[in-house]
Amino acid sequence: MKKLKFPTAQTILMIIAGFITLLCLVFAGCSSAPTLMPTPNIYLSGSFPVNPITPGQQTQDLKLLYVTDRAPESDKSGKLVYGANRSASMAWGEVDVRLGTEPLEWSELLQISSSQSTAKRPRYVMNSIEESGRFAVDILWVGDGVEGE
Repeated sequence: MKKLKFPTAQTILMIIAGFITLLCLVFAGCSSAPTLMPTPNIYLSGSFPVNPITPGQQTQDLKLLYVTDRAPESDKSGKLVYGANRSASMAWGEVDVRLGTEPLEWSELLQISSSQSTAKRPRYVMNSIEESGRFAVDILWVGDGVEGE
């Protein structure tokens, strides 16, 4: 009769570490809503220019202008989204973004967004995208084989 070989402690630890790594990759891949970017280093010293922000602009709902070279797509509900593929033209428009999924006071949002800690960064959600126009398709891509220009 053959003796059973039990795995060593090192083998068991390697299996557990591999399983934990796999779980982290799965959960990272399931993340859908991006979070607010880290504070730029220039503003970490407290020199963030808050005075130009009027009370009417002190909200977690933002209207932003954008320019992108991403190819337009449609989500499941038929709304405009931009994917990872590039387009041969540039589009511009307006996007409505909400910072955070829970109501945030302006002072709290300011404190979170100007601190070095990234622990409490709110997720942001794009509520709508409205494309206003596209530049003409005459972009010369690098590597098109055109020489001497």
